[in-house]
Amino acid sequence: RASSCAAYGIHTEYSEVELNFIFIFNNSCTSNAINAGHSSLVQNNIVYALGDLRGFNWGYQSKIQNNTFYATYSGESPFHIEGQVNYTNWDWAVRAEAEACTLLFNQFYDFEHGIYIDGRDAVVKNNTFKIYGSEGFDLAYGNNSVVHYNNIIMNGDDNYGIRIREGNTSNVYRNTIVSNSESRTGDGIRIESNSHPNLNSNLIYGFDTGIEANSDVYTMKFNLTNNVNSHLIGEGLPDQAGEMATVNLNGDPADIYGNIRMNPNFVNLDSSNALSGLSGAINAGDVDSLDLDATIVDIGAEFYNFGYAPFTLRSDSTHDESVFLSWNIIETD
Repeated sequence: RASSCAAYGIHTEYSEVELNFIFIFNNSCTSNAINAGHSSLVQNNIVYALGDLRGFNWGYQSKIQNNTFYATYSGESPFHIEGQVNYTNWDWAVRAEAEACTLLFNQFYDFEHGIYIDGRDAVVKNNTFKIYGSEGFDLAYGNNSVVHYNNIIMNGDDNYGIRIREGNTSNVYRNTIVSNSESRTGDGIRIESNSHPNLNSNLIYGFDTGIEANSDVYTMKFNLTNNVNSHLIGEGLPDQAGEMATVNLNGDPADIYGNIRMNPNFVNLDSSNALSGLSGAINAGDVDSLDLDATIVDIGAEFYNFGYAPFTLRSDSTHDESVFLSWNIIETD
């Protein structure tokens, strides 16, 4: 139980942080559950970051992967003098304020804000963020950011799902950005201050505005905006973006870049962002790419498997220069 601004769960450089259980609470001032950088590897940890604590901080030339971060806890306190407790969090899941930070396959639950990251050579792929505050991803600076296959689920009064600013040029591909707020507020994606991202096959649902481009967007194609008050706005939009003047390969109304407004038809937003078989996002993404089931990619981080792709692939070696493979073929639930 921390009571100092300098307190960390783990502080490391040039090291590997693996297979730890970290439970830390601090209500004195902002601190970090894990503070790591300078070529560190942080993987396969379970972290409870409670109170005024960031889940992860720094990240210079470091990789953070396959970790689970929780920002709430109810039950018997591990600090034995406290008895039953209800801890929450009012800080960022990640503050990666150093260049060349990589985040892969992490899960962040119930932080107030998502991630601030220095965009210089940053890679953010296959992460899940469930947050209750107003800010999702904040990408600043740099021209080599990769932001792919992330699920961002927001349950507060939203300011933005992804904000791209300060000259950042990100490759933003196949992210699902959902607001579950009862009132539609904020922007799904906001581009500002001379930033020029490539936006491809992102799914945006439930905001006031789907995409607000206040700086020129060089590529904006195959994105889906739905359950918003305004779909695409701003002086930085490509010419004719948002004008439903044609159809896509599914025969659904689209602009000349393949951006659509169809219902994504989630299976159950209370539990996941998985698509149902009726989703307008299926086979509506980048026509130059394929999903694992060999069909045109779906829009968003989740793809609907028609039963062509093997799941739960297993291999058994016989030690005689042969191997047996087995798998299940299933449709998406």
